[in-house]
Amino acid sequence: MKNFFSIVIVAYFFCPYIFSETIDISMVEEQTIKNNPHLKAAQLDLNNVKQEYASAFSLFLPKIVFSGGISDTKNEMQSSDTIRQYSLALEGSLSLFEGFSSYNELKEKFAKLKIAQANYDRTVSDIRYEAHYCYANLMWAYETVSLLEKIKERRKENRDLIQLKYNSGNADISSLKRCDADVALAEYNLERAKRNIQTASAALLNVIGRIDDITILEPLDHLWYKGEILAKPDFNTLIVTIPEFLNAQHNFEMYKYINRKSKSQWLPYINLSGNVSKNDLHWVPEAQILDYRLTVSYPLFTGGKRYRDVKIASNHMKVASYKLAATVSSLKTKAVEYYNNLVDACEIIATRAFYVEASKLQSEISTKKYINGLCTYYDWYSIENDYIAAQQNLLDAKKTASIEEAKWLNFIGKGFDKQ
Repeated sequence: MKNFFSIVIVAYFFCPYIFSETIDISMVEEQTIKNNPHLKAAQLDLNNVKQEYASAFSLFLPKIVFSGGISDTKNEMQSSDTIRQYSLALEGSLSLFEGFSSYNELKEKFAKLKIAQANYDRTVSDIRYEAHYCYANLMWAYETVSLLEKIKERRKENRDLIQLKYNSGNADISSLKRCDADVALAEYNLERAKRNIQTASAALLNVIGRIDDITILEPLDHLWYKGEILAKPDFNTLIVTIPEFLNAQHNFEMYKYINRKSKSQWLPYINLSGNVSKNDLHWVPEAQILDYRLTVSYPLFTGGKRYRDVKIASNHMKVASYKLAATVSSLKTKAVEYYNNLVDACEIIATRAFYVEASKLQSEISTKKYINGLCTYYDWYSIENDYIAAQQNLLDAKKTASIEEAKWLNFIGKGFDKQ
């Protein structure tokens, strides 16, 4: 039994294809939406702000309070008896005018809701980007293993070729040793790439919310590239839909209403209130008192507080306007940068693919020449390395294009389609 568990542990750590589970990008998104703890926390935060906005409507509704009580009174000078009294009361009040403070507070809460929505959209987009990034890294890890297996076999074939040359006296020992080192390095790179599959699987499991899972994930997709270049967008139109812009815009709106609310302190307050109460020696009390009043109040002096409040609110609004302008400028710069990075990453793939084909052809020709003694070892060896490097560069270029596409979609605030 002990040997069985030892085999299982060794197999898990040294064979990344055991205990694997296939997954595609659609499954990645679905599981992320369902399980990601950061996404769930963001949803609750947004819901809290929605509740705060809904509660702001209570400012326009009357306040009604019901109360009742029982009291015992004992007057020892007149009698030893205890007098018990019962009371019931219904009180209500309604603010008729408060200098538009309630209206501006409602608009402030609405602006905060819009800010919270923009922040939530940014969080969702960031989580989507992280999921797509980790999935692209997983695809790249598997495709790297596949490529390195081919490179390892090619290094062995080259080593065998030099071994024959060395046995026939047409190659020196240093050339053979160099090829032996290439085989050893290829074997190491392959094993490291297999371990990287475990790392990439763990990272993706974390993003999709399967925190305690140790399954090795295997992608059903390959690094995607459709060969299409994204049409250049109108950056001025694009940025007004980005969460950072919406956040800054609604932040300015919020301080605008805060500024208006602070100015309402200079206007009078009008309040209507009423009271219906019963107080008697019997239950239920019969004696009834009806009281209602209309009050108008205006603070004549507050020690300069109103002036300072208005000044502070005005400054906050100006700061928000400056931040909005800075955000617009920054987003335009980033839009150009991310778009150009995406175009560069897509365009280089065709060049890398062409370079692989050219290097392959050159490698085939130089190998034949070297076998027939028509080119030197160093020329042949250099061309072989170029061909291997070209294949790795092409694979890396595909990964870069996938990530740059995810970065662009994250920049514009792309969320989950099925959410």
